[in-house]
Amino acid sequence: MSQRLGDLLVKEKIITQEQLQQATKSQKENNSRLGAALVKLGFLTEEDFTISSHGSTAFPPSISPILKSTLP
Repeated sequence: MSQRLGDLLVKEKIITQEQLQQATKSQKENNSRLGAALVKLGFLTEEDFTISSHGSTAFPPSISPILKSTLP
């Protein structure tokens, strides 16, 4: 069973549980993706989600494979 992005970000201490709750609320209100909500709220930057041509990010390997689907 795969984990959801928000849960992984909290587990890796990249965001707090409270930030995840705020982002989830914003995501639902604005019909957006979680990554976009996290960026809009200032919890992460778009650069945090930038994936290089080799697929690497600033995030741990457990999170990197699912980042492509989090931003519009």
